Amino acid sequence: MKRSYFGLISVLCVLFLHSCKQGGYSTTVGVILPLTGDVAVYGNAIKNGIDLALDESDIKEDIRLIIEDDQGETKTATTIFNKLLLQKTDIIIGGGMSSVAAALAPIAQKEQITLLSPTASLPSLTNSGKYFFRIWPSDNYEGYITADYIANIMQKKRAAVLYVNLDYGVGMNNVFSEEFSKRGGQIVFSEGYAQGATDFRTQLVKIRNNNPDVLYIPGYYQEVANILRQVKDINLDVQILGISSLYDERIIQLAGDQAEGIIFTYPSYDSNSEDETVQVFVKNYSARFGNTPDAFAAHGYDAMKVVEYAIKQLKKKSAPVTRETLRNEISKVSDFNGVSGKFSFDENGDVIKSMRFMTVRNGEFVQL
Repeated sequence: MKRSYFGLISVLCVLFLHSCKQGGYSTTVGVILPLTGDVAVYGNAIKNGIDLALDESDIKEDIRLIIEDDQGETKTATTIFNKLLLQKTDIIIGGGMSSVAAALAPIAQKEQITLLSPTASLPSLTNSGKYFFRIWPSDNYEGYITADYIANIMQKKRAAVLYVNLDYGVGMNNVFSEEFSKRGGQIVFSEGYAQGATDFRTQLVKIRNNNPDVLYIPGYYQEVANILRQVKDINLDVQILGISSLYDERIIQLAGDQAEGIIFTYPSYDSNSEDETVQVFVKNYSARFGNTPDAFAAHGYDAMKVVEYAIKQLKKKSAPVTRETLRNEISKVSDFNGVSGKFSFDENGDVIKSMRFMTVRNGEFVQL
């Protein structure tokens, strides 16, 4: 009887430990995004992508998702970050805006928890430490290829820059201006504007007086739409170029014909791609959310997929899922077949992936 008793206890212990091991794979993923406020359109698209990726996951029962709204404010984001740390969070997807990512990255480094940003692009984030990764290319690259395009493809020599006065816009202006100057170009005007501004006529008159060949506008669609309308009001005849955030149907709705011909950089993600992975993503996303996913949704989706990949890699090794092991697995990501394109992370956590140029033609976005 004693043998049977101890045998039963042994079986129960094995089953209990097995259960504990399975439970040990439970991972808490914090998400910090601007879900309300001026840039909520981007944050909500990212969130939708994350939600879809988790719903599709075959290990979703092992993942606890905590989603928080930073309203695009660094102070709010910092408070949320610290709250997530108290909730034993294992990894954080966030820093949708560069300014927020810049505020959170030092905390992530100090607390040794991975901060995976879907869309932050500020160049200085490259030096944020071993716990910061991003899936959107650095402004260094976006500004670099735009400067090269204007100088060598368009063969224009005089550029004006009107940028949103946030880390994102300031960083883009700095990179673009430096690279354009290296190619023999001249920056004839450069000035920032406040996020949420609506009247740009004074600045546009100054730009007109400096007679540029092109006007580069690193900013978000709301302000850029107003700029495009006011360019017409003051009879400023200049080729306008922008950045990835302009790939939004609302800029065409708000700016109308004035959006025709604008040129902007955009990640390699293409909702019309023949790639099977992309087609399935677009189909499932459209069915759930009622619209075609943009690059922000795609990058949110890929961020969650990277986290899922890291967890699965650890499960294969029967390794514990911790802040450190997650960080180590993510650092090894190479040639990841994401819907936003195939990508890898370099030694600084920067993504390696391609970009392309888009324009508006007959009221539609087309690739150049």
